[in-house]
Amino acid sequence: MLLFLESFANWDTLATGALGKWTTISNGASVLSIGATASRTGGPAAVFYAASPVSNYTLQSYLAKTLASGQTTLTLGFALLVSQRSTDELALLSLQNINDRLVSLSILSTGQLRVRAGNASEFATGTLLGTTAGGVIGATNVWYYVEIQVVVSSTVGSVNVQVNGANVLSLTNVNTDPLGDGSILNYQLGVLFDQVLSAVNVGFTICDHYVANASGSQNTGFLGDTRVACVFPTGEGTNDQFSPNGAGSNWQCVDDNPEQDGDTTYVSSSTVSNIDEYTHGATPANTGTIYGVQLCAVARKDTAGTRSHQNFIQSASASAAGAAYPLSLSYAWYLDVVESDPNTSAAWTKAGLDAAQLGVKVAA
Repeated sequence: MLLFLESFANWDTLATGALGKWTTISNGASVLSIGATASRTGGPAAVFYAASPVSNYTLQSYLAKTLASGQTTLTLGFALLVSQRSTDELALLSLQNINDRLVSLSILSTGQLRVRAGNASEFATGTLLGTTAGGVIGATNVWYYVEIQVVVSSTVGSVNVQVNGANVLSLTNVNTDPLGDGSILNYQLGVLFDQVLSAVNVGFTICDHYVANASGSQNTGFLGDTRVACVFPTGEGTNDQFSPNGAGSNWQCVDDNPEQDGDTTYVSSSTVSNIDEYTHGATPANTGTIYGVQLCAVARKDTAGTRSHQNFIQSASASAAGAAYPLSLSYAWYLDVVESDPNTSAAWTKAGLDAAQLGVKVAA
């Protein structure tokens, strides 16, 4: 099942993800930034760039996410464009248990991808599990879609890597749990230098990122080259039970793009079970298979006491609500993935999603 989606389409600065969409954003030597038109479709993307050598320890710049629970099988995908090759082995992704590295994916100056295991003090001395036969990231300034699936085990672990939907590395019966942690609890995406480097010249861009596990009946393996599209409210929905603050219409209070504006515009309600719904922009014209919909809200309570919030989606006469999230006095992101259309119990279609209404609900 899908656990997380990131398009970067609603990002303006790194502060967008700092409210909890990502657990940690590290930006040593200011290598990480948001490129406003850097994605594959001309929108925002995460850009990692260092034009000249800097200290390896200050260069560590990455997006880190803690998962809701430990995962023994995890699949991750992201679009990757390399604009400037590093002369050293560059770790792009690290799957971890707390702070212990289980498996890392890196890229070589040749464009080959490499998989290592272990929590060695220096990344490049971690146990080498395998390297692609050729330079699968063959050209600079060209987009590739990279996916990796890891099964955690000290004896029958496996790692499979795909590029543009084709398998480029398959490792079986390998030790992907060198410290006996048993599961993946978090991961880091980006520049993960903690080795001694001869020259730190690097440039690459990441967008269209997904994470899935092996649970459920949908999205348990590779999704292939995947686009993550972001849509925003464009009008009032059927239920209009919250109060607008800072703008005349409810939807205008929650259509913030690229970044939420806190207490400047918002909707509010203290009545349990109240729902606020909005129509939204259409999905891209060339939308094909829809693997899931991630509902995203930024919310807080404004007084002491217990309050909880739910994300909400209405499709025809059927609806689905996300988890009931206890709120704090500070704004934070609350995300839920809905893999099936509640109206049909089947995968979403473009027509079904475009007609659905997105919203929020007072849970308690």
